[in-house]
Amino acid sequence: MKFYKHYLLTFSCLFFLVSCGSKFKSQPNKEITHDMLSGPQLNAQEYDDETGAASVRLPPKGTLPQGFEKNMMGMDLALADRTQSPLKNLPSEEHIQYAELGEEYYNISCKICHGETGAGDGKVASFMVRKPPSLLSLQARTYSPGRLYQIISVGKGLMGNYHGVIVNKQNPKQNQKLRWAVVEYVRQLQQNSQR
Repeated sequence: MKFYKHYLLTFSCLFFLVSCGSKFKSQPNKEITHDMLSGPQLNAQEYDDETGAASVRLPPKGTLPQGFEKNMMGMDLALADRTQSPLKNLPSEEHIQYAELGEEYYNISCKICHGETGAGDGKVASFMVRKPPSLLSLQARTYSPGRLYQIISVGKGLMGNYHGVIVNKQNPKQNQKLRWAVVEYVRQLQQNSQR
């Protein structure tokens, strides 16, 4: 019986040491199911015509994801130029409230690249290969409010969209107005720079 315990202890220690050894770390992972690791690489909701592989099922027609907000402008520049801010016709108290929210969300999302005054001199601008444009430039000043809103919502050039960043999670119906508030704040920065 003593030998049995001795062999069991020796075998357990040996198994533990072998399983922790560095010589096995260079071996590839073991596939439990066929093609688990080497299957087709697809992005979300992507379909490969050649193999017929799909990453996930497409949602049924006519359904919308929770919290979905349809962007009617898309990349249509003419429509963006014609679109007016819904904040224009608000009572003065509510307009002031949105002006403060515009400044708050600009400071959270935009200031780091575009800078405090909108001159494109934010904290990370010096580390970027291509500097962010100045919001005070003649080109930015000539953009309609709808075009600025579109750039925030869809993105432009190297700037990604902020559609899902400038949001109010407690009240998603307010998200569009928050982005318009940032547009109004950018206009305020442009006006202040002319003085």
